Amino acid sequence: MLSRKIDRRAFLGGLAGVGIAIGTGGRLLGAGGRRLGGTPALPTDPFQLGVASGDPLPDSVVLWTRLAVDPMSPEPMPPVKVPVRWEIAADEAFGKVVRSGQRTTGPDLGHSVHVDAHGLDAAHDYFYRFRVGDYVSPTGRTRTAPGSGRLDRMTFGVTSCQSYQAGYYTAYDQMSRDDLAFVVFLGDYIYELPLGSVRSHGLPPAVSLDDFRRHYAAAHADSQLQAAHAAAPWIMTWDDHEVEDNYAGLHPGELGKARAPDEAANFPAKRAAAYRAWWENVPVRAKPPGNDGSMRIYRSFRFGDLVTLPVVDARQYRTPLATEGQGPASPPGGYSLLPAALDSNATILGKEQERWLQRTLDRSGAQWNVLAQQTQIAAVDHTPEDGSSSGYSTDTWDGYVAARNRLLGHVDKAKVKNFVTLGGDTHTSSVDDLRTDYQKDGSPVVGTEFVAPPATSPENLAQQYIDGALRNPWIHLFDTANKGYLHVDATRAQLRAEFRYVTTIQQPQAEPMAGTSWVVESGKPGAQQV
Repeated sequence: MLSRKIDRRAFLGGLAGVGIAIGTGGRLLGAGGRRLGGTPALPTDPFQLGVASGDPLPDSVVLWTRLAVDPMSPEPMPPVKVPVRWEIAADEAFGKVVRSGQRTTGPDLGHSVHVDAHGLDAAHDYFYRFRVGDYVSPTGRTRTAPGSGRLDRMTFGVTSCQSYQAGYYTAYDQMSRDDLAFVVFLGDYIYELPLGSVRSHGLPPAVSLDDFRRHYAAAHADSQLQAAHAAAPWIMTWDDHEVEDNYAGLHPGELGKARAPDEAANFPAKRAAAYRAWWENVPVRAKPPGNDGSMRIYRSFRFGDLVTLPVVDARQYRTPLATEGQGPASPPGGYSLLPAALDSNATILGKEQERWLQRTLDRSGAQWNVLAQQTQIAAVDHTPEDGSSSGYSTDTWDGYVAARNRLLGHVDKAKVKNFVTLGGDTHTSSVDDLRTDYQKDGSPVVGTEFVAPPATSPENLAQQYIDGALRNPWIHLFDTANKGYLHVDATRAQLRAEFRYVTTIQQPQAEPMAGTSWVVESGKPGAQQV
């Protein structure tokens, strides 16, 4: 009998590689597991992609795994249905199992498993695992959200932009050692096109469902990423590279159109495949994509009376980029604010989601209102000295100025308490004041933005444009060099954000490296460095 249990300490120390039996003629060789309860014989451990949890509520959490005996193969599993047992316990030794059950998965689900484990205690640590026949998955640790009462403190992490090819996930070694209530992941879990040359997964650009599944398998097979998922629940959204660079709604990006002349016609099917693969590969409490390929992922979380955390989707409902058909969204130096960027009908969230977000903020009542969204909200003019306002990216909220003004104007008029936004996408660490209208002098500061550093993805912006960004008076940090994550500690009096970096992503191991720390005092929008 072959079984494997890797506890949290083993995860945090790094996971050993697992051998894979290779088949011929489309058949897998060997029979490492016995047939138990209808379980098909498998040639080796099917839990090579690890385990994860996510979307914590006071009484439930989503548990996830995806079976694969040969993760990078076009056929990672035999094309059969597999019964999977799951357990969640109050102790790491599983002496007190509080909930358990069985799910059947198969090719139609990419052999993924999602379990919404209910009946749990609020603000409680749990341990979970899966079984297939004699095989036992690694053990993951998760934590439910606090109840609706008073909460005085909560600590969480923020990360995004983890190009596999750009580097090793050394930042996750550091993040896994933090005692975090949860991790917010803001998109670009995979990159559909090559980005970086530190290591290769050997995969072509993703187009089909099988392509996207293999890109996720490459990431999930990484032991450092597995450790980070096993250490805490993740709250996740997507950005563009889960589908295609700089896409907007059903409009492909310029790189995609340059690669394939028929990209526009084929893009709806490509996006549907990408959304399906994302759902299969993340611990999200959401229904899979519908027949039209769409999928609702915007949702909100409440952590006692301390934090309300709405999580939005800033890709699926966008109107076209202001520069559609004119070239890259972010050329060196940027664009001027084109009429399309100022159009009152342009939207980055879509009208329905905009209304939902306003209602969520209005009804919050929490001490801190923290918006998790994909990119950068604050205006960033990389060439402010030329006086022409010509240094903007159109893929950020700078391409949707009226939509930004609607959001921040509502925060101001509704007097949303202690408004803080989290961003990613730009491969930059940034701290910004949020103003109701960046085109009007004297616009009030209504909140604070923290753009989390990328886990690995590079930003090759020339120094003159980095210096230009810092000449915007509302931008206090703009660091494109360092990789890592954001550590956030919220109390009733203040929210403290620390940029935590690593010395290298070029090698599998790295040392932690302290970045800057910033504090937002309750009732005083705008961050101060400490």
